[in-house]
Amino acid sequence: MEKVMESLKEFIWDIIGYLIPGAFLLIVFNFCLDKREFEYESFLIDWTTFGTSLVVIVSYVLGYIVYSFTKFKIYLQDKLINFIVYLNFGKNNFVIKFLKKRHSEDWKVNFKNSKLYEAAINKLKNDYPMIDKMEINEVRNILMTKNPTQSEIIYTFMFRSSIFDHVSTIFILVLFIYILQLLTPIEILKDNIQYKYIYIIMLISVPLLGNSKRFFFPKAMRIPFSNL
Repeated sequence: MEKVMESLKEFIWDIIGYLIPGAFLLIVFNFCLDKREFEYESFLIDWTTFGTSLVVIVSYVLGYIVYSFTKFKIYLQDKLINFIVYLNFGKNNFVIKFLKKRHSEDWKVNFKNSKLYEAAINKLKNDYPMIDKMEINEVRNILMTKNPTQSEIIYTFMFRSSIFDHVSTIFILVLFIYILQLLTPIEILKDNIQYKYIYIIMLISVPLLGNSKRFFFPKAMRIPFSNL
């Protein structure tokens, strides 16, 4: 019964984890799209016929699209940081330090050199002789099986981290479309003065959301090690 409840919780977290970003994407685009260019009632299908159930399904599917864009955003960000660091040939200046902290793998490098990680490896060495060759995620999964009661707080922190990341991705998508709109004749987003302020707020929010993601994600990864 306990395993069934655990599987059910993971399933619910999975549904919510994709549904919320997808619904937020739908809300943001519904708010920002220029309605003069789009007739919502006749867009592909009659939305009013299906009502709320269709909105939920579309939001869930859009959640997967947002997730894919988020992964691609992280990939591009890391590649760009690696390229800039390479161009500076390892110079240890402020800009390089700043960029390195924005790399998605930065926490992993720091954590592997921590006393906490070293203590966990030493404690598990007898049961898992090859553990020092394992990735942090693999060691973390072993620790989670030894203390399943901590899974709720881990999922909570991971969920918060993901939401911050996905909201950032959605804002970047809107800003990308808006910049494209400024450079080309296309008119997709509203361009009133009040909406320009909203786009500026989105631009300011992107790095702040990134900081919040970098706060919660390492915590979620470290919890199993802290409760060894």
